[in-house]
Amino acid sequence: MIGQAQEAPLATVKRVASSLCPATNACRPTALGGDRCAALADRPCAADALPRPFRAVAFAPAYAGIGMLVVYLLFVLLYALWWPLARVGGEAFAWLAAIYALRRAGGALARFAAYPGSYATVRKEVEGQFARRLSQRLEAAAGALEAYARALAPRSPSRNFLRMGSD
Repeated sequence: MIGQAQEAPLATVKRVASSLCPATNACRPTALGGDRCAALADRPCAADALPRPFRAVAFAPAYAGIGMLVVYLLFVLLYALWWPLARVGGEAFAWLAAIYALRRAGGALARFAAYPGSYATVRKEVEGQFARRLSQRLEAAAGALEAYARALAPRSPSRNFLRMGSD
C-alpha cells in the first residue's frame, strides 16, 4: 500500500454504490442526506496534510501497528539493560555505563568506517575474494601458456613437445 495513491472517500462510496445497485438512486450518497454527505466524504482530513512517510503510516494502520511494536520492543530492551545496572550501582552508575557503551560503539563504528580491514570478518572476506580472483587468473595464465606451447610445438606426430623426457 505504501507508494500507491489512496482513493478519496467519496470515490470509494461512489464505486461501492455503483457496484451494489447501479440502476437505482437509493445507493447514491446524495440520497442518504443530500449534498451534505458527499461534501463530508470529500473534505480533506488532517492525515492528508501530513508529510509523505507519516501519511503512508496514517493510511496504512498495519504499518503503524508494526512501527509501534518495534518502538515498544526498543523501550523494553532499553529497560531490560538499564534496570540491572541501576539496581546494582545506582542511577549514576547506569548513566556512566550507558555513556561508556555509547562511546565504545561510536569508536567501533568510526574504526570500521576508517579501517575496514581491522575486523577479522572483513579480512576473511577480502582474502577469500582475492584467492578466488587469483585462482581465476592463474587458470587463465596456465591456459594461455598451454596454448602458446601448442602453437610452438613441432607439427610432427612422432614427437610431442609437451611431453618432455618421456621418449
